[in-house]
This record gives sequence, C-alpha cells and structure tokens, in this order.
Amino acid sequence: MKRKIDSLAGVLSVAWLVSSAAGATPEEDVTTPPPSTMATVSGPSLTELSGADLTVRHIHNLEDLADAVPGLSIAPTLNSTSIPQLFLRGEGQNSPGQITRDGAVGIYQDGFYIARAEAATFDLLELDHIDVLRGPQGAAYGRDTTGGVIAITSTQPSGTLRFKQYVDFGARNSFRVLSSLDAPSWHDISVKLTGLASGIDGYVKNLATSSLDYGLEHERAGRVQVSWSGLPTLRVDYFAELTRLDSTADYDTNPSLNGDFIYFFTPYYANPDGPMAKTYRPVSLPLSTSRHFAQGLTLTWRPSSTLTVESLTGYRTLDQTAWQDYAESEGFSEFGADLYEHHQLTEELSASALLLDGQLHLNAGAGYFRERGFHTALLDLPADGLVFRNAIVADARSESGHLSIEVAPAFARGLTVTLAARYTQDRRDAERFRSDSFAVFETGAASGAVNELSYHRIDPALTVSYRLTDAVSIFVDAASSYRAGGALETAPVGQFAAAVFRPESLGTVEVGLKSKLLDDRLELGVSAFDSRAKDVQAPLPINVITDELFTLQRVMIRGAELTLAWAPLPDLKLTASGAYLNWSVDRADVLAGTVLDPATGSGSPYGVGENVRQLFSFPFAPKYAGDVGADYTRSVSFGQLTAHLDYAYRGSVFADWTAGSGVPGSNFDAVPAYALLNARLALAQMTDFSHEIVIALWGHNILNRRYYALDTGFGGGLAAFSASGPPQGYTARIGAWAQPATYGVEITYRY
Repeated sequence: MKRKIDSLAGVLSVAWLVSSAAGATPEEDVTTPPPSTMATVSGPSLTELSGADLTVRHIHNLEDLADAVPGLSIAPTLNSTSIPQLFLRGEGQNSPGQITRDGAVGIYQDGFYIARAEAATFDLLELDHIDVLRGPQGAAYGRDTTGGVIAITSTQPSGTLRFKQYVDFGARNSFRVLSSLDAPSWHDISVKLTGLASGIDGYVKNLATSSLDYGLEHERAGRVQVSWSGLPTLRVDYFAELTRLDSTADYDTNPSLNGDFIYFFTPYYANPDGPMAKTYRPVSLPLSTSRHFAQGLTLTWRPSSTLTVESLTGYRTLDQTAWQDYAESEGFSEFGADLYEHHQLTEELSASALLLDGQLHLNAGAGYFRERGFHTALLDLPADGLVFRNAIVADARSESGHLSIEVAPAFARGLTVTLAARYTQDRRDAERFRSDSFAVFETGAASGAVNELSYHRIDPALTVSYRLTDAVSIFVDAASSYRAGGALETAPVGQFAAAVFRPESLGTVEVGLKSKLLDDRLELGVSAFDSRAKDVQAPLPINVITDELFTLQRVMIRGAELTLAWAPLPDLKLTASGAYLNWSVDRADVLAGTVLDPATGSGSPYGVGENVRQLFSFPFAPKYAGDVGADYTRSVSFGQLTAHLDYAYRGSVFADWTAGSGVPGSNFDAVPAYALLNARLALAQMTDFSHEIVIALWGHNILNRRYYALDTGFGGGLAAFSASGPPQGYTARIGAWAQPATYGVEITYRY
C-alpha cells in the first residue's frame, strides 16, 4: 500500500509542476466531462459504435456485439451461458471459468476495469457508445489486453429533466423494460436513475415439467449516477450499479450417441441438424444465479485548458453459481456446479498536459489493482458414485505506472509521433483444496498446494501517423502487451505448486490507411498486421477433471481488416467490414516432463525435442469474418421512417488448442461457419418539441439459420494414443446449438 501511495503522490507532484509550467488558470470550466486522460496510443484499428448504432442493431450485451465487429468472437462455455469466451484477433481465454487465469481482451466500463468474465453477459443498460480497439493495448490500458479492449461508455447525467421508457417484447415471451430518469440539476448536482427488467424463455423444453428449460434468462438491474460540478475546475462523477442475472445453460448434444442406453432405460437422442425442441429425458436443472455490485468514483480536475488530472476509484463484487446437467452428451451422466465469489479494487490516476501550443501532449499516471476470489467446482458422476470437489482461493495484486509522449511538430504538418510505455509489477498467489467422495487429496498450504508467482513487465508502444491530405492519413503502429500469469486450477494432484502459467507477451506491427472521400460520403479504412508471441501455454485435457500445461514456443498471427461506409444517397448509407486472420503454431517442442513426454507414462509416440506443431490449433480465430449493412431514412408525413439490414458472416473456428491437422477428427472440434441476417424497421414521431415516440419491429437471424453457439470434440483427443502411435483424436461433435430466430416489437418514449 505504501508503494501505491508513493506512486500517486509522485503523479500529483508531476501534475503540479506541469500546471505551473503551463500557466494554470483556475477559471477553466469543467461542467462538461473532458476527454479521459487515459493514454490512447495503440488504437488506430478501432470500431466505434454510437448509441444510434447500438439501437438499430438491437445490441444490448457483449454477445450481441460480436455480429457487428468482425474479428471479435464471443461464445458461451459448455457449462454456462453467462461466462463468455472472448477472443479478438485470435487472442482470448477458452477456459474463462478459472479465476487464476486472465483473459486477453480487456473490458472497461466508463473507464473502470472488469477483471472477470463470469456474468459478463449482463445487460449494458443505456449506453452512449462502445469502442472496440484491436491489437495490443498494454501501454494504454495495461495487462490482459493482447487481443484488444472493449471500452463501454454510459450516457451521463444531463442536468436537465429527461425521461426515457423503453418496452420490448417478442418471441419466447421475451421482454425488456428499461426506464431512465434525468433529474434537473440542483446545487450543481445532477442525478440519473436507470432500471431494467428483462427475460426470455428457454428454447429447449425440459421434459421435467417441474424443472427449468434450457436457455432461459432473466435479469434485474439498477444504476444510479451522480455528477457534481460546483467548482469551475473540478467535476465529481459517481455511479453504483446492482445486477441480478438468472439463467440456465445451453443444451449440449451428441448425435453420435443416438440409440445408446446411457441413462437407465431411456435411449439417447439428439437432433443432428438443429436445436432440440425438448430434452430427450426429464432433467433436474437448477437455476444459475449471478449477482454483481459495482461502484466507481471519478474526480476530474482541470486547473487550466492545458492540464487535466483524473482519478478513477472502483470497487466490484460478484457472486455466481452456475449449474449444468450435460444430459449424457459426453457418453455418461455428468452434473456440474461452479461457485464464484470475487472482490476487485482498482485505482487509476492520470495527468494529461498540452504544451508548446498543442505540439506536445504528455500523459503520466499510476495504477493499482487488487483482486481476491474463490472458486469451487463440483463434478458429480452418478454412475461411479463420485463427486469431485476442486476449491481455489486466489489473490492478485498489480501496480503500474505509464507515460506517453505525443508530438505533432509545427514544422512537419500532418505528422504525429506517439511513444508510450507502461511498467507493471504483479504478484499472484493461490492455494487449492481437492477431494472426492472417498478421499481428501489436497488441503491448501497444509499439503503444499500453494502457487506463488511474481514478475514485472514493460509494455512499449510507438505510433507514427501522417496526414497526406485533409482526407487521407496513414499510420504505422508497433506495440506489445502481456497476459498475466497464474496457476492452473485443474493441475494433477500434487502438481498445483508447479503448474504455473507464465506471463505471455505479444508484439504486433501494424500499418494502415484511413480516408474520407467524395465530400465525406465515402469512408475507407484498411490495415494489415503481424503479431508474434513466444511461450504460449495451452492447457491439455487429460480427463474430465485434470489438465496439464504444454508450451507453444512460437506462434504467429497475421491479418488484415477493412471498413467501408458509403452514402450514395442522402437517405441511404451502406457499410461493410471484414477481417482476415492467418494463424500458425511455428514451434511446439516436446519438453521433458510434459504431457507428451513418453517418460511421463502417457504413452506418447513423440520424443523429447520433437516439434509437434501439427497437433495444435488456435481457438476462436476465424480465417474470414465480415459484415455488410444498409440503413435507409425517409421523412414521411407522419414521422421519420428508418430501416436497417445487416448480414454477418463468421468463418469456422476451433474450440480448443488440441485440434491441429495431426489430430484425427479435428474437424469435430470446429464450430462450422455461419451467416445471420438481422433487420429493424422503425417509425419515429415527435409529438411536439420535447416528446418523441418510436415504434420498431426487429428480427435477429430472420432466416432462422441453424448454427452452433459452441461445440467441442468428443473422444480421446490428445489424452490417449492408439497402438500405432497417433493420438486417438475426436470421433464426434458435442455441440450447443444457438437459439433459433427471435423477433419482436419495441416501443420507446422520450421526453
């Protein structure tokens, strides 16, 4: 804590000196929020979605966001729909339920970091915009951003009387009711209240009528925002948010087992061509519950027009219980439960100054992060009479300091050079308690099941941009970021202390062009990038409860991205975006003592030092992804008519690391490609100068395409080897089908 206080005091001292040098004038007004002082170095590859974009696309949560951002993949886990797997440019976390392992896509809400993916499917309430920054963002945002950042910005209190009532209802008894009230400013205090109630029935009916259906979701949420601007140079913003999310998991199926008698005298059945209308047997399925509470305090001090100091202090808690009955999809009866408790404290202090008539922009700051979590995983195998229990206690601390310098010299008009770096020091501790129905295997520190890791990293970034003309600019961006290390929760008994994810660094070089042509009616952006990573650690499944780590010494991801917006007519706008990814595992040498070393007893046919790159794949990295859309607006006698269409394509992706070309049946571990057509038709009418009513019809997947939300290979994979040598691989697909077409009516009233 002393280091934290010293760091913050140091930044304040720098801010005071810069303020003096810049000639501070206390009369500067901050009644409106200034731009955040967070460094934004590596962000040329940026997708910006305004509040209007989110409305016409019917985006209410992160899952909806993936359709609008090629290169972003979001999928549920097999055991929970409320624990998403987030991947951007092939970087992510395909086991997000492990609290000792961080993701690679940072989520920020109003500048505050959301560390855990658990319950990250919560409704985003009323937003001003969402920015998706692709590529390493370590210098600007810190660790766990090797893939990029999703920055969510809420609509702030306006200080004037405003009211919004939104009602949406549709298929499967879906509803979403959102109310927001902006109160008039009182003594320079502005208050905004937002409340939400939403729900949708499950799409796989449970034959156990007294239990719950698969795929249902209900949410209740409330948010209060308070802003104070009583001093001309100081603004205070506070928010508190409480969310309750109840859901049931997706229904996992395996058609290769059709006809087998696995569960008593009931033959197994799964539809091979689409989602089941009902479960094949009665299932006792409990409700999964999530509760999170978040609050944040932002202090913004602007002593002059050239200096801004900002402090963000956030606290977040999460309690979640996720239940899943896999309904024999893995060939045996299996029931799982995951219990989470999470506490998170963040502090970020930054000072931003403009010097030399705006030719020099300095940004310096320090950050502190503390997280403590608990995760208990229960696995019930009724046929064996076994219940496995794996309990983790984890503690993570991080301290950082960052500096960025942006130079736009007057003698080189159009040229901007930005150099930045962030230093981070991490410490991560964990202990494990493991038992089954008959024995206790580990009791935390008392049995040596303790994992401790500490390290420090520097993430540099350099961006050079040049404006060729007022309408065309080019950029070159070089940046790195790292993903925090930690323990492997599912390590074999007795190996928890040694099973360590080392921090993984990714470096990227990117070049691109942005332009506005034809009197700004045509916008074009194109970029290409090359990313390299070393010593990537992949968890390899040994059985249903145990994994071992394997190191991929060198991996590469190259790609290109394109965005296009064209307005051929004043009332018509056409958009297109696309992403291309080409990944490869270049070196994956078998190391002594690892899972593929034959001396460990795995029966591996590979020798120590042999490059087995052919066994591995990159999860959730589609080779091709794209989106095309059209928006049409027309004024009519009774209001304004708007129509929106978008068609999103996502290429095939692997669900796990162990699906390389050298693994038989690796195609069974691939989520097949799919394309969705979405639409919205709305009529808006102003009843007078202050009242507006909008009535809209919307549809998602209106062609009712059948596609997998997630699947994984069924079979031995890399866990077992045949007598002839190669791994047994996969023989079938375990899949969770996505929900069918949904549609509805939304009514919005604004005052």
